Amino acid sequence: MTKAKVQDKEWGFEIHKRLIARDPIAPAELAEAFLEPLVEKLTMLFPLVKDDHKIQDAVTDTLVNYIQKPIQFDPSKNSLNGFLIMSAKRDLQNILSKQCRLNAKEKVSECVEVLSDSGNKQVERTFTNSPLDNLVGKEIQQKVSVLFDEPKDREFLDLMLHGERVTERYAAVLGIENLPIPEQRKIVKQHKDRIGKKLERLGEKISESRKEE
Repeated sequence: MTKAKVQDKEWGFEIHKRLIARDPIAPAELAEAFLEPLVEKLTMLFPLVKDDHKIQDAVTDTLVNYIQKPIQFDPSKNSLNGFLIMSAKRDLQNILSKQCRLNAKEKVSECVEVLSDSGNKQVERTFTNSPLDNLVGKEIQQKVSVLFDEPKDREFLDLMLHGERVTERYAAVLGIENLPIPEQRKIVKQHKDRIGKKLERLGEKISESRKEE
């Protein structure tokens, strides 16, 4: 019944109206309906995140934030379920980013989730200045080494994980520093996108292998 409520747009609109009207029972009903489904959804979307507490915290933050400020949801643009999923994903990415900044030895499996899910926008503020081999667990390290067996790809990935912003650094790795800056940026972006796709596929493979265990 809980999942049926979550997927019922009309129920979502009704509970939203009740939150706007400050119905004292609405917050409890919302939490009961959405807590478990959101945790399950984030677990599926972020298979490399091993710490269940981070997912629980993200979902809790999302629900509390929405209950406190229900007006942020626009029923004309999205369903309540869709809105809360997007908010929970963003909250989890923020939690992972903060943890990676605080702990230089945080496993890259969780950091990669931020990179692969949100493109390359998070890379600059997610990773600390530590060598890749010191950041990853042995299992993930082996998989990354196989995936990025070309020296240039490996060096390019290291720059991304270090949070390098200067295009010329990437261009030097690719040997295109003689090209005009706009062209360098275009080529560098193409390589970042390609590496992001590889990381995303790696996450999918790891998720599938865990389901088979």
